[in-house]
Amino acid sequence: MTVRYGKDGLIALGIVLLLVTLVALFVYRPQGRELDSLKEQIKIAEAELAVQSNKAVVVPEVARRVDRMKARYKDFD
Repeated sequence: MTVRYGKDGLIALGIVLLLVTLVALFVYRPQGRELDSLKEQIKIAEAELAVQSNKAVVVPEVARRVDRMKARYKDFD
């Protein structure tokens, strides 16, 4: 069974293909670039968060040491 498209059908098909191509070029690709950029920003933020988290773990221990040293040397004057 062969399907024959008339002139109007081919024109409509051409218009649909053109619209799909335009959407891909002007909508999909820029959004893909934006998505890649956002993913990169997320990676950077996660790395920075890991560094800050490691620093935050140390703070309570340092605070305890400072308190012990203050108690130890309170009468040093």
